[in-house]
Amino acid sequence: MGGVNFQGLSGLPMGELMDKMLEVRGQTMNRLLDNRELVQIKKNAFMDVNNDMMTLRNQLLDMNLRSTYYNREVSSSNEALVSGTAEWNAAKTSHTVEVIQAAKGASASSYYTRSAISEAVVKNTTNISAISSYYEGMLSGKHDILIERTGTDEGYVIATNRIALDNKPTMQAIMGTGISATAAGTHGTIANEITAGSTLELNVNGTTVTVTMEDGFSAGTTLATVSNVLDTKINDALNVANGTIDQRYVAVGDSGYWGRGGDARSGLVIYNTALSTSESLDIVGGSALSALGLDTTQKNTVNHITKSTAVAYADAADVDAAFATLRTQMGESYSEGPPPSFNSIMDGAMNFQLASGTTLQEGSMRIITGTELRLGEDSHSRVTGSAVGAIDTAQKLSEAGLSGFGSDAVEGYFTINGVKINILLNTTKKDAEGNVNPNPDPNPDPTVNEMLAAINSSGAGVTASFDGQRFYLTANEPGQGTIKVGDTGDTSTFLSMAGLTVPAGATQKAGAMNPAADPTLVPTGLGIRTGIFTVNGVSIYVDSAKDSLNSIIDKINNSGANVIASYDTASDSFHITSKLRDGHSNQNYIVFGSENDTSNFLRQMNVIEHDPAVSLANGYPMVTYQGERGQDALIRYDGVLYTKTVNDIKGMPGGVNLNIKGPTQGAVTLNVTGETDTALDRIATFIANYNTLMERITPSRLTDEQKSYLQPLSNEKMQSMTFAEQDRYMENFELYNKQEYIRKSSESRSISATLRRIMTDFYGEAGSSIRSLGDIGIEIAGKDDYALLQKGMLLMDSTDKDEIKAALKENTRFMSALENDEEAVYNLFAQEDSEGNPIGIARRLNEVVSEYVFAGGMIHNKTRTGGFIDNELDRINRSIASEQRSLQAYENALKRQFASLESRISDMQSQSAAIASIVSPGQS
Repeated sequence: MGGVNFQGLSGLPMGELMDKMLEVRGQTMNRLLDNRELVQIKKNAFMDVNNDMMTLRNQLLDMNLRSTYYNREVSSSNEALVSGTAEWNAAKTSHTVEVIQAAKGASASSYYTRSAISEAVVKNTTNISAISSYYEGMLSGKHDILIERTGTDEGYVIATNRIALDNKPTMQAIMGTGISATAAGTHGTIANEITAGSTLELNVNGTTVTVTMEDGFSAGTTLATVSNVLDTKINDALNVANGTIDQRYVAVGDSGYWGRGGDARSGLVIYNTALSTSESLDIVGGSALSALGLDTTQKNTVNHITKSTAVAYADAADVDAAFATLRTQMGESYSEGPPPSFNSIMDGAMNFQLASGTTLQEGSMRIITGTELRLGEDSHSRVTGSAVGAIDTAQKLSEAGLSGFGSDAVEGYFTINGVKINILLNTTKKDAEGNVNPNPDPNPDPTVNEMLAAINSSGAGVTASFDGQRFYLTANEPGQGTIKVGDTGDTSTFLSMAGLTVPAGATQKAGAMNPAADPTLVPTGLGIRTGIFTVNGVSIYVDSAKDSLNSIIDKINNSGANVIASYDTASDSFHITSKLRDGHSNQNYIVFGSENDTSNFLRQMNVIEHDPAVSLANGYPMVTYQGERGQDALIRYDGVLYTKTVNDIKGMPGGVNLNIKGPTQGAVTLNVTGETDTALDRIATFIANYNTLMERITPSRLTDEQKSYLQPLSNEKMQSMTFAEQDRYMENFELYNKQEYIRKSSESRSISATLRRIMTDFYGEAGSSIRSLGDIGIEIAGKDDYALLQKGMLLMDSTDKDEIKAALKENTRFMSALENDEEAVYNLFAQEDSEGNPIGIARRLNEVVSEYVFAGGMIHNKTRTGGFIDNELDRINRSIASEQRSLQAYENALKRQFASLESRISDMQSQSAAIASIVSPGQS
């Protein structure tokens, strides 16, 4: 007997059944969620309208400014020297400007010079071991001094200084004829008297001065004294004429003949040492021309200045005394006499100190002078060979006297800095590349000079030389680095025979680059003393243990001294310039120092001549005027002469502002014309913003295809789409729903009608030729296109500013209005009545738009927090919350019902099993 079979009931898909039931019950929630999404889209749509209106309103501020329509541009016939701007109401006309001189602040720099002995290039063989650290000559350069003796029993000891300037490798020089005496013991003195009161007139770089020899010079006065006194007088006169202090414009020296070559006589030479874009040096006249031996036509270009002095001796026993006197004369300061004495070859006082236990001797030395904060000379790496004795460098190697010469050992190649140099090639030896010479020299034996030239032209980067006792290799470029002499593969022994290898006794000294000061660090080695220094009466404190150059410069620039200080790393120099200030004359010097100064900062910067401590000890002035005096601008504007203290000059007649850069050659013409670019750009922006708003609030009706995107995307439809299709649908869903909300809204229709009425209304003065946008060529777009006309866009169907700007630029009516009737265009957009009420397009738009988007406006009421749309969202959110609670209760009830059903099914299954066992007892 078969029993009741409930099998299969316990396998029912309870979860799926519940999900289906919840899905059906949740359709109301889905409708609420979709509705909330659509309302949020509606809010976003009106927020877009609000943003477009705010963008338009903000730009209307520009449209209400006179500066949008009234603009001037100024063109110059010489923009490099004079440019200008004009006020908005400046007359459209022309002006003439002649700049006689531009304003320039007083300035001072690292001008006072230091001095030091340098052996970087020239070895000091004079026994002079030290010199004064300050050099009065104010020339930056290299002073190569030669100490020599002429004669045996009688003659001269002579010191000649040949000065090569660092910043001027060549210069003009007026070469005087010989005026020195020729009798024994009188060389180097003038042969004839130069009478008191005689004059010399000369022109240096465009500045003409006259100097007077008040006391004259008697016959027998040293030529060095005459040249040094004349040097001082000419430079003093030029400083006065140019408004400078202690600047060096010329140097006066001599031809340095000293009677060599028979009756040759030394004469005066005037050198132009000043830098100038138009260098000139000319003798103009004067009563002293003949006596000074100067000629207006004898002018050369030279590369160094010569200054010399000498002492005669009558007996060999007097040589040491003559050398002692010469050492004093070389650095002699001016002595009035009579007769005056000023024999220095260093342009003033300098102490030449001898090494202990020695006397001045024949030889050479180099003194470097300059304004650098760290004075020094770049040096070259050098190999000094061991002494090889007297060698005749004009002879062949085999005959020159080289010790240990052997042709078999010398022939081959040697190496310097990795470059192989061949020597004595023949058929049995290979060259540097390993090739046998196919055409051997029948006598392959170069001279020593030829070998030196071969090294110099090899590309090894060195210069080889011989001084009569030893060979040298000197690096062509300055700086650190060793010269590599020889290589393990060398086949020639020339280097060792020349004493240039270490085993042969050669020594090597690395070169060095002289570094500039690092302005970011506390300057060490400059000797700056902590204390106070003063600029233009303003005291500034420096702490030498803490302050870097930059921090000191900042202190100066931030002070009330009204100057700008700077440091130039390239020239290692300090500069300070007065600020140009409107209403403050520039015709003065920068004033340095005070009675309270304790720091030597300004002296160590080479700006002033003396350390304050030295000035105090010697009674020198503690307050000094230094550098170059400033100047005010001097211009002739429309024929009237003006003096101005700045170069940016505001408020000239006619509403013109000037910027002058330098003197002009004659008058420059400034043309003041209307500038339309500003108005063009701003009106194009206005139209673009207006069209953007109108396009937003006047959307077209949707097509059937577009309408298919208005419904939210269902789960079923989503599952059949790719991710890209889903994204595209959601984009269109939001876009087209926004358009529909705006199209159907009464607010957008109201805004569109109001704006269209404003754009087509009449404005401006009665009787004016410009009273509407149409009068300036701006009309509602779509004259022949009804759909476009309905949008109400201006000028064209575009929201692109550049496209609109290009169209406006081609619009002759519009451009003509901007160029010729700016007042009417301004009134069209921005006019107000006598009581300040808006009657121009931009002002009316501003008023209307503000009414929509600000408090109480219909757009504001829709989009504001707590506004109409937010209230709608709140209602939906409350419904969603209520529905969520209802769904939760429904789900809980289902769970209880399905749990009870499961329990009953389980009981029935148990009963079924029991019945089955009774009905079929034999089964187990």
